[in-house]
Amino acid sequence: MFVVENKDFVKLMHAIYYGPPQGSPYFDFEGYWGGLHAFITRMIEEGVRTGEFREQSAEDTAQIILAVSHAAVDEQIFERKSMMDIEDSLRILGIVLDEIAMKKKRSGK
Repeated sequence: MFVVENKDFVKLMHAIYYGPPQGSPYFDFEGYWGGLHAFITRMIEEGVRTGEFREQSAEDTAQIILAVSHAAVDEQIFERKSMMDIEDSLRILGIVLDEIAMKKKRSGK
């Protein structure tokens, strides 16, 4: 939802991140992405500990979740006609979470 409501900001951050480093304002992307990865990793570890998720590499699973999330963000800011909408993004993320869950909770589409 943040991306949809703040597309111009997210586009600017992508331009800074992917653009040439000369002349761009400093932003600690490494700290941001590292912190986000660490947060998701902790959430997966907690899910494994409580039995919600099966035993797996929490770091690898966090990478998968970040990849799906990143693809959804790109779909929103590039505004292609065939882009995924929020429901598509949530459904795809749900498939990933179902795959790591101890029990299947949803039927696939």
